[in-house]
Amino acid sequence: MSVISHVCRLPDVIETLTEVDIENMFTDDAERMLAAFRALPVPLTFCRNILLVETGDKRVLIDSGMGQSDPADPGHLLDRLREENITLESIDTVIITHYHQDHIGGLLDQVGNPTFPKARLVVPAQEHAYWMSEDILAGLDAPDAVRLRQTFAAYTDSTTPKWRPVWLT
Repeated sequence: MSVISHVCRLPDVIETLTEVDIENMFTDDAERMLAAFRALPVPLTFCRNILLVETGDKRVLIDSGMGQSDPADPGHLLDRLREENITLESIDTVIITHYHQDHIGGLLDQVGNPTFPKARLVVPAQEHAYWMSEDILAGLDAPDAVRLRQTFAAYTDSTTPKWRPVWLT
């Protein structure tokens, strides 16, 4: 059994919240929440963080951030890893919590190769079965469906996946 020796929070995307965000979050109480939001002395921000867990000889990321999935608003995980002197090749495992772009978008580089070339992926089996079903893929915007297929194909060596679905209860 490995013992956790270090946990590091790596901010991937930091957004300044807008009035539209507040209205969307608090639909039943928008006016009161907007009044409180407008009274804040400084802008309110929302941070999407990635966790790095080190166990002495292993490095594990919890999610991969936005990456280059939205070139107009890319994630900053790779910058944060460089700041910590962590190479992409030193990541052993990436645990994906769910398949939203801000969690899996960083798995591929700009040309579609694995960002973490030596990493194994651990994914929720239910999530994988849902998002990779042909019915769901057919209902996505074409670029999103292509990227999702590419992501898991990139983490497969010839015919052996480097990802493992795990059932969560």
